[in-house]
Amino acid sequence: MELKIPILTGPSGSGKSQIIHDLGNKIPISIISADSRQVVRGFDIGSGKPSPKERSDYDYHLLDLIDPGEKYSAYRFAQDAESAIGSILARKRIPIICGGTGLYIRALTEGIMEIESDNSEIRIALEEELRNNGPEELFRALKVIDPDQAEKIHPNNIVKVMRALEIYRQTGKTKTGLAKSGDNFASQYSFSVVGLLPATDILYQAINLRVEKMLDRGWMAEIQGLIEKWGEDKIRSSKAIGYSELVDGAKGDREIEGVLETIKMNTRRFAKRQKTWLRGSRDTKIVSEPSEAGVRINQILARFQSKLLESH
Repeated sequence: MELKIPILTGPSGSGKSQIIHDLGNKIPISIISADSRQVVRGFDIGSGKPSPKERSDYDYHLLDLIDPGEKYSAYRFAQDAESAIGSILARKRIPIICGGTGLYIRALTEGIMEIESDNSEIRIALEEELRNNGPEELFRALKVIDPDQAEKIHPNNIVKVMRALEIYRQTGKTKTGLAKSGDNFASQYSFSVVGLLPATDILYQAINLRVEKMLDRGWMAEIQGLIEKWGEDKIRSSKAIGYSELVDGAKGDREIEGVLETIKMNTRRFAKRQKTWLRGSRDTKIVSEPSEAGVRINQILARFQSKLLESH
């Protein structure tokens, strides 16, 4: 049986990291972070970035890759993750991807063309069109602009339909055209994706509590330090949930209570978009309980561990 690289994904606050850490206490894993905020240096508390001890204990990869304000694309993530997987396997450890940035995971598992980093405004507009007009209308739009690509995609695979439309609206070029002329990434590995999707009320409660705990841990002091080092414009330009909002709080432009409520609301909205992506991903096994997610990931890891023992 072909071994597959395990991926655990899910909305912010769903409990992914704790599951992976628990498994890492028993199995020699190396964790590849798939989180668009954790690649930014200094974005530590508000991104849920692992502590220095956790980084060492679980051999974390793809943290602290760029400075605030710099761009990091899904294309670059896919290349970096591919390189990390090869390095981890060469050291006889088991790679596992963990994170909630769906665009990163999709780039790694499905391949991607080198274009500018994702445009959240375009994606949000497409999601609104999906809610208002339905998937059939989006597929008809794709058939008009890129009939060759439409032939390759099942009409019900709304994730791929929306991605093709997103590429066109962002670049002015079809995915088919870019595939013929641009740089393409396709992983040499296979993947098994588990999506943790708790009940909405449980997830939202966890998000609210998580934001409050981050503030208690010194998130405001972290923001103030970032502003002093990089300036508020670079913090805002990163478009990382929580960081832009807290800049206002650090400057005294808004009361902290109001800022926290805005962060909670924006995080819940982002989690809703993550849930939409997960439900539209045909190759992802969706589970609602952390225990079930742990069991499924453990099964994949156990196959790897058995293979590693055979090779010794």
